[in-house]
Amino acid sequence: MSTYQKMLIADDEPDIRELLRLFFEQQKFAVTLAIDGLDAVAKAHDVNPDIMLLDIQMPRATGIDVVQMLRNEEQFKHTPIIAITAFARKYSNADLAEVGFNRVASKPIDFTQLQMLVQKLLQLQIT
Repeated sequence: MSTYQKMLIADDEPDIRELLRLFFEQQKFAVTLAIDGLDAVAKAHDVNPDIMLLDIQMPRATGIDVVQMLRNEEQFKHTPIIAITAFARKYSNADLAEVGFNRVASKPIDFTQLQMLVQKLLQLQIT
């Protein structure tokens, strides 16, 4: 019997959170949801996720703030973190990698691409 991998999804848009939750639960992930940046930090500490999907534009703390806070902690230094943003043109992959994101996914979300990206990052963790 396999254990579900833990995923934290942080987005201030309820519809996006719910769509991502439903999609990844069907892919056999144990999903935890956060409604803003500070909620994401608290829940990351609670569940110690295997991978995180963080919206860039969130209240109380942006996704950039969250990734910078978490990367300063040993337990999250190597956790894959994907930035999700509707402003992909505003943020380059290099800029987001510099602050601590592993990859970027654009909104509107291409679920097939996102699934492949998640699987790739998790495979890199194993090897």
